[in-house]
Amino acid sequence: MLRNPMSLFTAVSILSILLSFPAQPAYADWLFGPDNFEECIEEYLPRAETDSAARVIHTACDRKFRKKQNTEQAECWLKHVVDTRSDVAVRAIATACSNLYVNNKKTDWSNCVLKKLPGVKVDAAARSIGATCRT
Repeated sequence: MLRNPMSLFTAVSILSILLSFPAQPAYADWLFGPDNFEECIEEYLPRAETDSAARVIHTACDRKFRKKQNTEQAECWLKHVVDTRSDVAVRAIATACSNLYVNNKKTDWSNCVLKKLPGVKVDAAARSIGATCRT
């Protein structure tokens, strides 16, 4: 039992801070994510919605864990491609990640695509959203 009021305040403050974090913080993959290629495939591939997404996920796991090249790009792909059913969205996301982490082109279009296209299910919707990112 905490007898010191300051200790109680400190404990409540720490608990409040911990509970204010989202359920899956951005660092969750780093802290709890896969440690090797096989775990990466097991975690992400079942969530692939299309063949295009499956290919991107496989390539991302390969680059991140086997080749150990372009790991930021691979992490970007894994974060944004899973649960995206539209092939148009998957291709745009892959391009945006490449622009940011391989070509060092930090464009408004890439940031917009990564914000708005993950999870899109229909190609027509992805095309419309992508067009708004270009303006």
